[in-house]
Amino acid sequence: MVDLTPIFQGGEHIQSVTEVVLVNNVTKTIDTTVPLGERWLLKHVKVVNADNVNRGFSLTLYKETAITNLIEWFENGTLNTGSVYSWPNLTVSKSINYFRTRLLKAGNTVRLVLAAGGVSTGSTDADGLIIEYLRYRY
Repeated sequence: MVDLTPIFQGGEHIQSVTEVVLVNNVTKTIDTTVPLGERWLLKHVKVVNADNVNRGFSLTLYKETAITNLIEWFENGTLNTGSVYSWPNLTVSKSINYFRTRLLKAGNTVRLVLAAGGVSTGSTDADGLIIEYLRYRY
């Protein structure tokens, strides 16, 4: 069967949307792994803390699904109540990062961890994690 999915020269543009459900004082971990036969050019990641407490968070890249070999820390900090984090993080001091991309190979895993934030109401955000990338299949 021929895959007739519309593509462009730079790869197929994907905007993966994941619902994030945060529970009272519980850590949330979401792993997204590049499947076999694919390479991704990571363009953008958006994370939302819809809870009513600040939460520590980290966004990391591991070599494999076993989460053994840490390749890169994209971010490690605090996500305030109702805040949104974007990678690459465009700030005055990091403005060059706006044009940053990251090539990922099959097995690479992007891990988001939202730490327990203390007593809270919890929250659900339909688009709490968005990973935007160009997908190359081989």
